[in-house]
Amino acid sequence: MFNSFQVPNWYVDDLMPLLSEAEVKVLMFTAKHFNATTFVRLQKGTGLPPTILMAAIQMFSDANMPLTELAQVSPEDVNWQFLLERNKRI
Repeated sequence: MFNSFQVPNWYVDDLMPLLSEAEVKVLMFTAKHFNATTFVRLQKGTGLPPTILMAAIQMFSDANMPLTELAQVSPEDVNWQFLLERNKRI
């Protein structure tokens, strides 16, 4: 038997295309372990270097999606303008 977890459809359909690979790792790990997202656990779970992880954490905060509150964030809460503008620069 395989373990699994669910994520909101909008994570995959709307959000993931606007994220870097590192940010997707953080999003998925946090979605699975939403009650245990310490920096050390995020680093171990995603395999990201500290500087990349810090940048991803900051991006979620800038997009109005703080990782500590991710389970309560709805699509209406997200700063989509920030994400779209940021992607134009990348």
